[in-house]
Amino acid sequence: MALRFGEGEVHFDDHCVVEDAMPLLAFLEAEADPQVRLAHCTGMHTALIQVLAAIRPRIGSWPADPGLARLLGGLMGMEPT
Repeated sequence: MALRFGEGEVHFDDHCVVEDAMPLLAFLEAEADPQVRLAHCTGMHTALIQVLAAIRPRIGSWPADPGLARLLGGLMGMEPT
């Protein structure tokens, strides 16, 4: 699994696959104010993108890849910083 769950936050590492979508959704729905850290994410399945776009959690760090950061930011209505 490319997701690491901590207290109130989830870290995306490397390429995240479709099998990560349901645990991500469950985590984001269970947390009051979840934070997502994408700094080490190199790519993700569209199912995870859909979860992030639907829930719109707080993003603690964006992917280092500017294209992936722009794509996610655009879909989530946020400006990557």
